[in-house]
Amino acid sequence: MTNSSDKDDNRKSYNDPAQQVNEYNFYNAIKEDTTRIVNEIAKTQPTYIQAISNLQMKYIEATKNIINSTLGFQKQVYENLDNSSTSTFAKQLGRQSNEITNNFIEFNNINNKFISNVLEVSGDGIKNFTKTLDTIIKFYANVFEQWYSLFKNNQSFKRT
Repeated sequence: MTNSSDKDDNRKSYNDPAQQVNEYNFYNAIKEDTTRIVNEIAKTQPTYIQAISNLQMKYIEATKNIINSTLGFQKQVYENLDNSSTSTFAKQLGRQSNEITNNFIEFNNINNKFISNVLEVSGDGIKNFTKTLDTIIKFYANVFEQWYSLFKNNQSFKRT
């Protein structure tokens, strides 16, 4: 059980302006430090994006080289064989390849639009989440202020 002098000491330390300044400085320091960390992370994003883009371009070039090398070899083999009986088959394969290519390009365009829309909606979701979180924090701050005010008034009522 605490005696009344302990309670008075607790009240003094809680209401001590120097302590409030220290707490204020502590929270400001945390806020500033976390903001600096996030800003530093944001600065590096363009570098990462460029590195990823460069890597993708290298893969694309490698894929083109593989396709050209493989098809060059197949063409060489085909030209060395008796290809008179396979010309109808080759024409049909060419048409099917064109059809598949056109379908893939159409799919890719639709997919790119879809992904762009998903990313835009995700960005809107993040904005809405942030606004909601701000509203929730304000709500809880108001609830705390009301409860603390009630508690504080109740404590002063008990003393009289």
